[in-house]
Amino acid sequence: MQQQFLMDIRKRLEQEGVPKSSAQALTGAAGELIDNIGQHAGTQCEALAAFDITPGNFWLAVGDSGVGALATYIAMPEVQSARQALDVAVVDHRSSTGDPARGLGFRQVLGALRSMDAALRVRSGDASLEIEGVGGSGNWVSREQQQLCGFVVSAHVRWGAQRS
Repeated sequence: MQQQFLMDIRKRLEQEGVPKSSAQALTGAAGELIDNIGQHAGTQCEALAAFDITPGNFWLAVGDSGVGALATYIAMPEVQSARQALDVAVVDHRSSTGDPARGLGFRQVLGALRSMDAALRVRSGDASLEIEGVGGSGNWVSREQQQLCGFVVSAHVRWGAQRS
């Protein structure tokens, strides 16, 4: 089912005129986000992945009702809050395992958005991180949020003359 979902994303992006390399990168990023659910959310959770494509726009949302970023990173001495856990995972690209070869999933996601006009939002616990602009050229904005179980990532990618 996941493979068909990802193939549908790629096919639809290419039909909308997105270059094959960009469609492949966005599809790979979606796959990484979905794979993260199985690796990090825990065994007893619900998950959702959805996308929509309209002329000039691609929306992607991936979320789960799992343990969340804080529970995943709480063993690290510098992590005391959901905000700090998001910083370590998303901004610093560090794995909760301490293995420097892991934790690179968000680097892949940001790489896929590098040459595009995109917005990315990551939420867990009572915090969110947001970035907008071509290739993540902006700074991460942190916001305090209402408590949320699990982990949610949403992206909006724009191309061509369409802007919304």
